[in-house]
Amino acid sequence: QALPVPSYLDTHRIVSAAAEAGCDMLHPGYGFLSESAGLADACDEAGISFVGPTASTIRKLGDKVAARQLAQQLGVPTAAGSAAPCDSPAGVRAAMAGAGIHYPVML
Repeated sequence: QALPVPSYLDTHRIVSAAAEAGCDMLHPGYGFLSESAGLADACDEAGISFVGPTASTIRKLGDKVAARQLAQQLGVPTAAGSAAPCDSPAGVRAAMAGAGIHYPVML
């Protein structure tokens, strides 16, 4: 039986191996690592270029409310929605009513 390989998501081991191999750039591939602000930070600290967005951008886009606010600040058209997270059905209904949103709703 195959055992899981914990090093796949071990940022320290990945960056250490890249540094040891003399890499000057690291491409995270697609998936979990491409969305890892910690990996982008670790690459920066090790002097290795992270091929992808900055850690700050990854953090902003990982937070859907912050991503929406950033898009609006940059003039990107956005669909009507709440300006803050909704943590209950009543909160969703209140946000919908305040923004004039009617069904169907995507959460």
